[in-house]
Order: sequence, then structure tokens, then C-alpha cells
Amino acid sequence: MTELSIAGEISLEQLHSLLAEAVTDELSGVDVMTEELEFRIKSILTGKA
Repeated sequence: MTELSIAGEISLEQLHSLLAEAVTDELSGVDVMTEELEFRIKSILTGKA
């Protein structure tokens, strides 16, 4: 029984860690997309599309 509760705590910590990483990856992906969109918009506005 003790092993199960310890394993449960470890997997919860791992889950939390994985969720934090996933959120961070998602946010950095959005930043990259935003920068790319800004670049494209500026290119179009300056006539360099």
C-alpha cells in the first residue's frame, strides 16, 4: 500500500512537471507564430511580400 501511495505522489509530480512543460512549449510556439505574423505583415506593408 505504501508503494502505491509513493508511486502516486511521484506520478502526480511528474504530471505537474509535464503540464508545466507543455504550457511553456505552447506559449513559446505562440510567440514564434506571432513574430512570424508580424514579419509577414511588415513585409506586405512595406511592399516586400
